[in-house]
Amino acid sequence: MWLPRIDLGLVLRTCHRDLLGDWYRDPWGWPEMAWVVNEKPSILEARLSARGAGFSCLVDVPKENFAIRPAAILDPVDRVAYQALVGRASRALIGKLNPNVFGWRLPRKSTIPGRYASNKMENNRYRAHITDLASRYDAALKTDVVSYFASIPIDRLCDEVAARLGRANMGREADRLVSFLQSWDQTPGRGGLPQRCQASSVLANMYLTKVDDILAKMSDPFTTVGVGTRSFARWMDDIWIFGDDAGELRMAQVEIQRALESIGLHLNVAKTKLFEGYDVEEQVRKIEHSAIDGALLGTPAKTGPLNALINRVIEEKENANRTTVRFMAERMKNHGKLRKLNAVIDVAHRMPHAADHLGRLFRDSKRAVKLQDWFLDYHRSPWGGMEWPQAQFATMFPSDHKRITSALRDYFAESLADSAASLPLIALTAQRLAAWNPTLARDAIENAVERVSGPLERRVLALAGLSSGASISTVRRWLSDFPENAVTLNMLEDMSFGLLPYELDFAGD
Repeated sequence: MWLPRIDLGLVLRTCHRDLLGDWYRDPWGWPEMAWVVNEKPSILEARLSARGAGFSCLVDVPKENFAIRPAAILDPVDRVAYQALVGRASRALIGKLNPNVFGWRLPRKSTIPGRYASNKMENNRYRAHITDLASRYDAALKTDVVSYFASIPIDRLCDEVAARLGRANMGREADRLVSFLQSWDQTPGRGGLPQRCQASSVLANMYLTKVDDILAKMSDPFTTVGVGTRSFARWMDDIWIFGDDAGELRMAQVEIQRALESIGLHLNVAKTKLFEGYDVEEQVRKIEHSAIDGALLGTPAKTGPLNALINRVIEEKENANRTTVRFMAERMKNHGKLRKLNAVIDVAHRMPHAADHLGRLFRDSKRAVKLQDWFLDYHRSPWGGMEWPQAQFATMFPSDHKRITSALRDYFAESLADSAASLPLIALTAQRLAAWNPTLARDAIENAVERVSGPLERRVLALAGLSSGASISTVRRWLSDFPENAVTLNMLEDMSFGLLPYELDFAGD
């Protein structure tokens, strides 16, 4: 039996936190996960006792500079089972992370399996740490790993998992976890670790501990191994090393590259930068952003540092760092500093990688209704050719139908009828149409049902159809066509096909 040894409430809370930053935002917040945990844990027990993984849905997500990130959306029960396994094994996997590693780790003072340190607090620690080091040393080198999660060789990762859990007498957990990882790795075009879930981040942190060991030896003033740096910081695959000699840091770069290659990874030479003198603190300030928060919280509040950041994002456009855009957008809306919002809107089409953060900014600033023509122009332009940012930008339009134009509603209906549409766009258009015009939604959904090829796409259409007034027998038939949707169908039957509430952040009201 698996479940007596697993804190299912803790697992579910961790999964729900993951959903806030997932590449796919489900209109209903994946209610199957809570239903399985709270009402039908026998389904989870059976999944943990099985082999392999269920169906994954493939999604292309833009990165900076219009690069493409191949992502996969996991079956919801698989996601819970995966998190449960890694959480139970987390002490053996990452219980001894170096203190200079930040984020996606167990608490630093007490390592309770499956209970993770707050990433917000970890990020504060990370920023404070690199700020302190930048003030103490004359040189710094920043680097990362090429396509880290997608590039992790799963066979080597599985060997490391088996070795660590074997030493901890957790061979059963290792066997099931390896089975999941090997199954996902066989998905064409989607090798490596699934992204945007705590379980994968734990494994990814574990896999870089060999690099941490090299960095720690370099930072030890008494070691004769390698070259002499003074300290380092790692936030997943983003690595900073600090010292007083630029030449030593370049030699440290060579050692890091060798360590990465020994585990099947590649240092990102294009993003590796050496900073000296004044540039060290200047580059760290671009990440740390403390001056912005300090100015905004002052009396009186000052917007100069925030405006400077906004200007930099506007200038960099598609090259703007996604995390920086998120920071900017949250400060603008949380502090009501919207004077430069129109300037951001003018370049938003060139930042598809940050469309989710910008969509929330436009929604929360109450500008969405006025941006309907902007959105339609964006969709028709060459800049709007990718579906993920279309779906993310479109979440700014509220589920409340008031002041939604017929042109926007018709675009949603046309997009839903497109048999090639991806899961994020299908979910957005189906849910919004069901809220705006149930009759139009039912017709569009019925036309789309037979054209979609995957169970998760069919699941979304069935749930949106239920919201728009489709009959129970119709919804049951739509879900029954795919065995993978049995859990969703069983959940609805258990609920007597009652309407599911929308996830508030997605609904936009």
